[in-house]
Amino acid sequence: MPFAERATVQQERLHLPKLPTTTIGSFPQTGDLRKMRRQFEKGSISAEAYEAFIKEQIRQVIDHHYQEGIRLFREERLEDAVAEWRRVLDLEPRHPNARRNIEQAERLLEALERRRTH
Repeated sequence: MPFAERATVQQERLHLPKLPTTTIGSFPQTGDLRKMRRQFEKGSISAEAYEAFIKEQIRQVIDHHYQEGIRLFREERLEDAVAEWRRVLDLEPRHPNARRNIEQAERLLEALERRRTH
């Protein structure tokens, strides 16, 4: 999907501001995250509850990027799939499947390149 279409779909789904601030990489500062941070800063929730919320949000971001990589791989958009799985590894360096999937996609890309040049 071209960037312009993708950006429109993302905006419709996520309702992000033009330039969302981030805490890690591409981790959006959603309304829920801001709300939880305010509650934590006011002492309305414990550090443990806030940390559990953050960990779950990160898990969701990791899962999103991993699944997006799978989708792109199936569409034979191998470079894009690798980019998604690298985002996964940025957030969870020991992710068991992302590294394996990157290696598989890169082997396929190399094989395709060899076929093109021969």
